[in-house]
Amino acid sequence: MKETHPFLQLGKVPNANKLILGSFPVFSITLPESKEKLRIRNSDGTVQFFYGSCYSRFWGLYHLYIDNDLQIPIKPELAIKSLKKNSISISDLISECERNGKSALDKDLTKRVYNIKMLDEYLESGVTKILCTSKGVMEMFHEHFVKKSKTIIYQESESKKWQTQIISNLKGDELHIKKLICMQYLFKGKTIRLFSIPSPGSPQRQLKQFGFSGDDWRVYAEQYFEYSFKWFIEDLSMEHKTNCNCCDCIWQRLIENQEGIFQLVGGREVSYRIFGNTLEWITVETTHSVLYPQSRENICESITARINNLSPSNYPGTATSYKWALLNDNRIWLV
Repeated sequence: MKETHPFLQLGKVPNANKLILGSFPVFSITLPESKEKLRIRNSDGTVQFFYGSCYSRFWGLYHLYIDNDLQIPIKPELAIKSLKKNSISISDLISECERNGKSALDKDLTKRVYNIKMLDEYLESGVTKILCTSKGVMEMFHEHFVKKSKTIIYQESESKKWQTQIISNLKGDELHIKKLICMQYLFKGKTIRLFSIPSPGSPQRQLKQFGFSGDDWRVYAEQYFEYSFKWFIEDLSMEHKTNCNCCDCIWQRLIENQEGIFQLVGGREVSYRIFGNTLEWITVETTHSVLYPQSRENICESITARINNLSPSNYPGTATSYKWALLNDNRIWLV
């Protein structure tokens, strides 16, 4: 029988820049409603909301690392209030499917319909951090959303570097990690990062795939949860200041370095000034032809060409060699 997700719309928070992402609710809280589902909820205390299963630790972790005022077990209306306070949306990848029996395992969900439109809306509206509540969720996001998108670019090398940094900070071991615990993408000039956590209900079953190599899995699991939730809730501006080539950071560096001299291919030079959201070139050499001003959007549209190390002629729009000069200068583009 087909089951439908009952509360995807409830998880949408206006102007959220962070997203908690899962797969699909447990059997007892999906639609259509039934006497059997009601009996299960009354018996085990499952709540009709995201991660409402009595076996999930997710809201306990949320209470511990994000909002100590949220009481456990949660009440949906109070959870929504907390999410809004912290600019966090919450959603699932699957909007409807069929299920083998009453299994809560993702592998037993068949004939899936993915929540593509809403995920796209989240990225368009400003979400740049996504906390995936299992590695399987992150893999589904990549396979069924990213690979079908024409506007999302997977940054594999950056993802691997980020994983190495995370595991090093946790004093873990990457040796047993077969699939990445984190992924980084570029979407319309913005950096999008996904961080996966072990299933909160039973982290010990898969912890080696998250870098665990010691004796006490409980200690490593708590360290991992703490690290991931703190990353998730951290002020975005703090993260961007370190090593980021997203549209916002590129534009900020352009503001800071205006009127500097930048070298084009062949040794010629160019400079610029910024007025609002427009970059206007300054003539440095008499051989320059017409210098077309570039909007902030024009510059950000060239980030993909820079990531792929394209030649100036393959940059989009006008003033391609000048934009190439800016985005290949270490004052603007961080390596």
